[in-house]
Amino acid sequence: MANYSGDTLTNHRLMINNGTLAGNGTVTNFGTLCASGSQAVALTDVGTLKPEIPVSVYTTKNDYIKTDGAIVIELGGTGTGAYDQLDVTGTANLVGTFDLVPLIPYTDVATVTPPMVL
Repeated sequence: MANYSGDTLTNHRLMINNGTLAGNGTVTNFGTLCASGSQAVALTDVGTLKPEIPVSVYTTKNDYIKTDGAIVIELGGTGTGAYDQLDVTGTANLVGTFDLVPLIPYTDVATVTPPMVL
């Protein structure tokens, strides 16, 4: 799904958002929301949220209510752009599992950059 604009959207399976979810209603996720993009509607998440491509930022410009399920964050290192991010502008209520998945190769910036000398 590239773009959606409406009042209410309910997901029971798999939804991929590489665009914008907009409207005056809510999105309710009972399945897996694989996402890289943004949403301007409130998200109630009972399923799994997984930012994609392989690491990305998923932005919600409203409230994110996580009542169950999992948030899956992939880690490719400690540098900028090396890990998934969930950016919530509104209120975030988080209940459920937080899964960190290391990517290979994993690059720790501290091991690649020379230490700072003061």
